[in-house]
Amino acid sequence: MTIPSWSWLVLSGIAFIVSIAGLVFPLLPSAPFLFLAACFYDAAFGFEVFGAPWLLVLGGLALVGSLADWWVGYLLARRGGASRWATLVGLIGSLVGFLLFSLPGLLIGAVAGLFIVEALRQRHLSSALRAGWFWLLGWGIGLGVQVLTFASMVVLVLWRISLAW
Repeated sequence: MTIPSWSWLVLSGIAFIVSIAGLVFPLLPSAPFLFLAACFYDAAFGFEVFGAPWLLVLGGLALVGSLADWWVGYLLARRGGASRWATLVGLIGSLVGFLLFSLPGLLIGAVAGLFIVEALRQRHLSSALRAGWFWLLGWGIGLGVQVLTFASMVVLVLWRISLAW
């Protein structure tokens, strides 16, 4: 049994709406839902709008956009002197903080986790503050990368759809 093409379009529309909602609600990953919307849209038209090469490009952008804030935060925290253990505790702290206090808790939990581990490990508050600051800076840069990749994906999706019409 195959799914009718209009069903793929409905699924595409839902995924697109969720991806846009992810811009307002950080719990929803925008880029992967936009990728799903493109896949569903392509399925509705027999995979002739995007095709495998463009879906691979969109999938790569979605992956980069989804992992950017954590990966860049990790790299800059390490550059700022944080240990691997501290970055792991920072990640756990961000998840716990997010569950308890939403977006501010995510930031506070990560920086607090990094700060506590580095303060205990190095016994220098300045080193611990530096590691936390670098993580926060990396998170901000990663967030910018997320926004740019999502905007690139939107432009690419709209461009490919406009060519199909």
